[in-house]
Amino acid sequence: MKQFREFEKRMCGLCSSSVFLVALFTLLTTLVFATPQSSSPAPDAIFIGQFLTLDPGHPRAEAIAVSAGRIVAVGSKAEVEALANKGTRKITISGVVVPGFADAHTHPEAIGVQLETLDLRGLSKAEILTKVAEAVHSAPPGGWITGMGWDQGFWRPAVFPTAKELDTVSGDHPVILDRIDGHSTWVNSKVLALAKISSTTPDPQGGLIRRDAAGQPSGMLIDNAQELVSVVTPKPAHADRERHIRIALQQFTRWGLSSVHDAGTDLEIIAIYKDLLKRGELPVRVYAMARGNAAITHYLASGPETDLGNGMLAVRSFELVLDGVLGSRGDEMTEAYSDAPEEHGLQTVKDADLAQIVGAARKKGFQVNTHAIGHRAVTRALDAFEKNGVTREERFRVEHASVVTDGDVSRFARLGVIASLQPVLDCHFAM
Repeated sequence: MKQFREFEKRMCGLCSSSVFLVALFTLLTTLVFATPQSSSPAPDAIFIGQFLTLDPGHPRAEAIAVSAGRIVAVGSKAEVEALANKGTRKITISGVVVPGFADAHTHPEAIGVQLETLDLRGLSKAEILTKVAEAVHSAPPGGWITGMGWDQGFWRPAVFPTAKELDTVSGDHPVILDRIDGHSTWVNSKVLALAKISSTTPDPQGGLIRRDAAGQPSGMLIDNAQELVSVVTPKPAHADRERHIRIALQQFTRWGLSSVHDAGTDLEIIAIYKDLLKRGELPVRVYAMARGNAAITHYLASGPETDLGNGMLAVRSFELVLDGVLGSRGDEMTEAYSDAPEEHGLQTVKDADLAQIVGAARKKGFQVNTHAIGHRAVTRALDAFEKNGVTREERFRVEHASVVTDGDVSRFARLGVIASLQPVLDCHFAM
């Protein structure tokens, strides 16, 4: 479904015993190795253990002092304990404490949805069909079956699945299964019929309806073609979307993430983050990238929100999706795919629109982060940044940057554009 199409495989779970320790150390804003002034109040708590600071000048510490939720001193056990008084708690912790991790590109709502639906990662096609059949058996009559995480690249043969294969196990249930990258969807014939997708349905701009030899829809919808089924899929209520955000944020804390960049939020999700922040229920810092016409138009009119909740939430960047992804042959390439000579991927944002948004964003002080995977899309992103005079200080980004020409590698360095890479890890969620 649409709300989890943009899910992408994220980092592996950390050891559960380290989660509290990581979260604790991420209270740090500036490491304080000098003893606080004598007039400073005694710390609320002192934690004693092994701390890796990532500061080359002081790489290790034996203790930290915390006051009002902030680390106020880091140093040797003797130095930090000297700051205590009778009301200071002393806590000894085992293991090694490190600064919290920040994920620079994730999709919290999509992860929350994925954690509530069929997990198809690492499964063969036969195993997926078995899992769908089991879900159909327990679902109410006509109920939707949803799932995510399949990857035909690991199947033999590595070919896209079809609606007919799903039809053998789905009965009268609509079935919609998103690929692991969120940029393509496998549906059964029931969904195609409900969405009125037929041999005469044209491919949308920036999308592809894969078809069989007879020209009939095969059951695979790529990038913007996924929107064709959004009009018939059940829409999540506001409470559902908030629940999915909560589930994801709690999972992030289990992984040791203290900060995440939400790569593509609409106005409703931003409002959910603000509500959670207002209620003191936002457990990690969120850097939200506004995406979509409504959100971008709103923020171009109102300007960035840079430091909500003492840095817990910021909305000062836009994400623009310029192409699709490799696994679905949707990334925009200059040359054709070797196994599909007629295909060059998809262009989901035109050059003129890209240049207009980049220029408008710069005037308002927004960072622009462009999803670009194929080398043609990467080149277009860098062209737009260069022509608009983007400076290193603005920290514009190209998300993924998976296939890059040698010339563009040097341009990243020359322009000061950040290549925001997301390596794919062979891992599973730590529940």
